[in-house]
Amino acid sequence: MIVLDRLGVDADKYKLQLRVIGDEPTILQALLASNIDAAVITQASAAVAKRNGLRSLANSTEMKVPYQGVGICTRSDRIANSPDLIMRLVKGMVEGVVFIQSPRNKREVMEVLRKHLRLSTDQDAETSYNALRTVSSLDVAPDPEAWKNIQKYVARVTPKVGPLDIHQIINGNYVKILEETGFIAEAKKRHGL
Repeated sequence: MIVLDRLGVDADKYKLQLRVIGDEPTILQALLASNIDAAVITQASAAVAKRNGLRSLANSTEMKVPYQGVGICTRSDRIANSPDLIMRLVKGMVEGVVFIQSPRNKREVMEVLRKHLRLSTDQDAETSYNALRTVSSLDVAPDPEAWKNIQKYVARVTPKVGPLDIHQIINGNYVKILEETGFIAEAKKRHGL
């Protein structure tokens, strides 16, 4: 919905039916089998689709759409009651992004992508790896503009979400602590970044 909005396409006006049909490989197979007309897919899947005669209509990476690719969502009472758990989760998220970003882990990351995206060629795994590195940045603090985009579409289904103040909901304190204590810088150093 965010990509369509950025392209100026009103899904309601054109009576577009949006469906959640499964994971990325399932979406790609549905696209290739003409069971669906279009899909938002990763660059690796787009490469497979192009080889099979389909065309890319837009590249959301080039569109600079505010998007929160890496994040943790939980209830506010969980944050209040289990701050140590939340800190460990945020540290783990940072470590995961640093692992992905480190060139020395390229082979391992590509193998995970190959397995879970069911990629059959090294070229597709490489494309997926490069795309993942592009969207997985160490700027892991919550992005209010990205969350406002999400809020806009969730409010269509759950109207009570609409009037909420995003700045009251998102919590960047844990990332701030990790930046101030040098955790992120040290993680980058350990992985050669």
